[in-house]
Amino acid sequence: MNAPQLQSQLPLVRHTTGEATQERTWIQIPIGMALRDVELFYMRATLELHGGNREQAATALGVSTRTVYNRIPVAGKGGKA
Repeated sequence: MNAPQLQSQLPLVRHTTGEATQERTWIQIPIGMALRDVELFYMRATLELHGGNREQAATALGVSTRTVYNRIPVAGKGGKA
């Protein structure tokens, strides 16, 4: 099973901690998933969390915006988003 298939089966899980101002979002990744797919799944989940804003997702991931653009193709530009 690849990352896009898993993404549709493993939705983001919102978990609110005891503090009203702090909310964290968690994902579950099955053991044995290829590391390349884990990376893509995690990047797509972060992108989704930031409403598709690649700059915000890149900042949250600690990578350059270029990395996010290179790893997650833009729909309609020869890739699948």
